[in-house]
Amino acid sequence: MKYPLPFSLERLPPETCVVGGAVRDALLGRTRTVIDIDLVVPVNAVELARGISRDYQAGFVMLDAERSIARLVFNDMTVDFAQQMGGSLAADLHRRDYRMNAIAYHIKEQRLIDPLNGHGDLQAKLVRMVSAQNLADDPLRLLRGYRQAAQLGFELESETARAIQSLAPRLHTVAAERTMTELRYLLAVSHQDARVLTAAVELLQVWLPGIQRKTLAAELQAITAALRSIEAEVPQLWQELNLPLRPTLPTTIADITLCCGLLGSLPSKEILTNLTASVAEITAIDILQKTTSISWPTSAVDVFNLFQSTGKHFSGFVVLKLAAGWTLTTLMPLIDRYFDLQDPLSHPVLLVNGTELMTALNLPASPAIGQLLAEIQLGQVRGEIVTKQEAISYARSKVAECK
Repeated sequence: MKYPLPFSLERLPPETCVVGGAVRDALLGRTRTVIDIDLVVPVNAVELARGISRDYQAGFVMLDAERSIARLVFNDMTVDFAQQMGGSLAADLHRRDYRMNAIAYHIKEQRLIDPLNGHGDLQAKLVRMVSAQNLADDPLRLLRGYRQAAQLGFELESETARAIQSLAPRLHTVAAERTMTELRYLLAVSHQDARVLTAAVELLQVWLPGIQRKTLAAELQAITAALRSIEAEVPQLWQELNLPLRPTLPTTIADITLCCGLLGSLPSKEILTNLTASVAEITAIDILQKTTSISWPTSAVDVFNLFQSTGKHFSGFVVLKLAAGWTLTTLMPLIDRYFDLQDPLSHPVLLVNGTELMTALNLPASPAIGQLLAEIQLGQVRGEIVTKQEAISYARSKVAECK
C-alpha cells in the first residue's frame, strides 16, 4: 500500500496515519479518478499544513478551524490534515461513522491499524456503524451510509439499518447546504441501481414531504433502466448525460433525471430552493419536468418546438421518455437529428439576426425583436421563408402583432 505524497515524509510526525476513504479504496483495489488523501496527526495539524503549503507552493484551505482540519491543494491531488480527536489514534477511529472507514495506515511504519475490524466488513461487503451515537452526533452520516453502500455495492448491516431509520428525524438539524451536497453524491452513484436511493428517501422526508415511496420506487427503477439502456446502446448520448451542468458543479443531466423521478409531482422549485440547489440545477429540473407532457411530434413544427423546449437538456428528455414507455428505436430519429449539427430543426440557423432586423425595420431593441425572430424561425421550418429578404419582409408583416 503506497501513498506517494507531493512533499517529503520527513515533514510529517512519526505517528502520522492515512485514514478514511483512501485506505478503504486501496484495500478494495478501487482506482480513484480524483486523488485525495486524509492524514491524521497527533497535534498542530493546521500549523503543519501551513508550513508545507508555504514550502511547496500548495493552495491552503481552512476546512474547520474548531476541529483543526486544513486542506492542501496540489496540481494532481488534495491532502487534508486533521488533528486526531480524543487524545489517541484509537480514540479517533472509534469516533468515526462506519467501521470500514475506521481503518488507519501508519504511513512511516507501513502497517494497518484496524481496531474495529473494518477490513472484515470490507471482505463481507457490509456497511456497519461504529456506534449509533456516532451517527447521531452528525446525522448527515445517515445519508452517507446509503450513498457508500450504493457506491461500493455493499449492504447495510441490519442493526445499522435499524439505527439509521430510528435516527432519521435528526436530519432536520443538518444544514440544507450539507444535505444537498450529500444528495448530489447519492444521485451520482444511483445510476445503476435505484434501490438504495429509494430506501434513503425515508431519511429525506423533512425535505420531501408527501413523497410516496411505492410510486417512487417504480419510477426510479424505470429511470435507471433507461440510463443503462442508453449507456449500452447510445454511447454518444451517454457521454453527454454525464457532462457536468456547470464546471463548478458535480451534477450531471443523468443525476438531474433521477432527481426528477425523486421529486415526482412535488413543488420542485420550492424544495430545491430550500435545499440551496444551484440555479442551474433548478432550471434543468424545471425544463425536464415540463417536457414530460410532450407528445410524439407529427410535423416539422412539432419537432422544432420539441428541440426548442428541451434545448441542451435533450438527453435528459430522452431518459424520461424511455422511462415513461417510449422505445429507443422510436427515439433514434430524434437522437440522430440532435447530433446532426446541420439539421435545420434541431440546430436552426436564422437567416437574419436581431441587429439586422432592427436596422431593416427601423425598430428599437425590445422584446418584440425576440418575438419576430421566433416567428421567422417558424416560417423557415414551414418552408415559407428561404432568403434573408423574405425573412425581413415576413417580419415586417408581423410587426403590429408583436408590439
